[in-house]
Amino acid sequence: MLVNGPLKLTVISGLVEVFGAVLRPGDSFIAIAGRHYPIEPISDSIVRVDQGEGSSYDFLNHPLIPLDWKSAVEAILQHKNPIIMVLGDVDSGKSGFTLYLANKSCIKGVKVAIIDSDIGQSDIGPPTTIGLSIIDKPSPSYHTLPLTDAYFVGDITPVGHLLPMVVGTLKMVRQAIESNA
Repeated sequence: MLVNGPLKLTVISGLVEVFGAVLRPGDSFIAIAGRHYPIEPISDSIVRVDQGEGSSYDFLNHPLIPLDWKSAVEAILQHKNPIIMVLGDVDSGKSGFTLYLANKSCIKGVKVAIIDSDIGQSDIGPPTTIGLSIIDKPSPSYHTLPLTDAYFVGDITPVGHLLPMVVGTLKMVRQAIESNA
């Protein structure tokens, strides 16, 4: 099932996976507007979908997590304490892949730090900031990740702000390393 927010999904029975995070009966999450979330059953499941305006969901008969994501995660998890940078074109799946990697890493017992340097469309922290989230348990959405720290850049575009972007990102990476993430 592929859902597009805004909506609330609640697991009534069974187990489902969202970007690698397992949801059990009684668990729910909010799919924010304009974002797609892959809902894959682990077992026979019943879910409740409370839709907001403009939301949608489709039942699909193929895996929603790309095989190259799964292969990349397996390769990354072979390394001890890797620092990974995810780059790609607009709407290419960077945020989804990053959340999937973080969740699968947490399941393996890895303490994970996600640094969000997209100061214009931030998932972690407010716009104009480079956000840091240190997590030790899977999450189906960025919406529920804690904001551990942020570095204020002061604009929603990196153009003309190269030095604050580099300094802020480096500070967040150092803090993540100091936290053993």
